[in-house]
Amino acid sequence: MITYRRTGGFAGEDTIMTLNEEGVYTINRTISGRKILEKSGRIDASKVTRLFERFEEIGFFSLKENYSPEHRVYDGFIYSLGFTKGDRKKIVTSETETNHPDSFTTILEEVEKILILVSE
Repeated sequence: MITYRRTGGFAGEDTIMTLNEEGVYTINRTISGRKILEKSGRIDASKVTRLFERFEEIGFFSLKENYSPEHRVYDGFIYSLGFTKGDRKKIVTSETETNHPDSFTTILEEVEKILILVSE
């Protein structure tokens, strides 16, 4: 299971997406507390399989749980990315423009591509 959450920004956005290994997803997005998107469905299993493999390839379970900036970024976004495989589970949180590793940026971008694809 993959869980993606992006909160914050000037408008107070809160976007949550879950995606399981069978390709079933749910998306909920609110801005300033108002629901603007609620959607569920299924995506191609090959895309999901590849995405799950990428979490393993980048060593997601070895990442730190939190990457915070030295100084808070007001109106920035906070990203939480969770990954569960078998009995292993990890949630990594990072704020906008922090010093998180490139591997976190890479997997975050790959998850966001799926989010964009299914939000249309």
